[in-house]
Amino acid sequence: MLNRDALADELNTLLATETRSLVRHVQSEAKPHLTPRTFKVWKTLVDMGHTSLEHAHRLSDLIDKLELPPRSIPFDTSVADFHYMTIERLLGPIVEEKNRQVAAYERAIKHAQGSAAAVTDLNMLLEENRKQLAALKAVAESLAVSLA
Repeated sequence: MLNRDALADELNTLLATETRSLVRHVQSEAKPHLTPRTFKVWKTLVDMGHTSLEHAHRLSDLIDKLELPPRSIPFDTSVADFHYMTIERLLGPIVEEKNRQVAAYERAIKHAQGSAAAVTDLNMLLEENRKQLAALKAVAESLAVSLA
């Protein structure tokens, strides 16, 4: 059964995480310290930031399609703490954030039961985020970064 209030909360939270994530911050404002070894990783993070924007558009469209109310989500200013860090240092918090985002997509899918179209859209976004999470973990492993 579709839980409209809980789904509205989750989708608005997801919209905020897709637009205000550390990956988006790395893409748009943060200037991490790069080395030849980490430049390719930085480029991957920038590409993920572009994908997050595309996910935000899809979530916004879904919120509109389901006629759910917008919610005000406070901006997490802690992203400003991540300026000028190394990529190796940033990967742990980025992976943690992506884990939380995947869990939020899973919760949203549970709340969307009763709307096949919403479940389908959310499952596609969930799978894309799971792939991003796997890619982030592989990058961390390649740089021998501990994620614990």
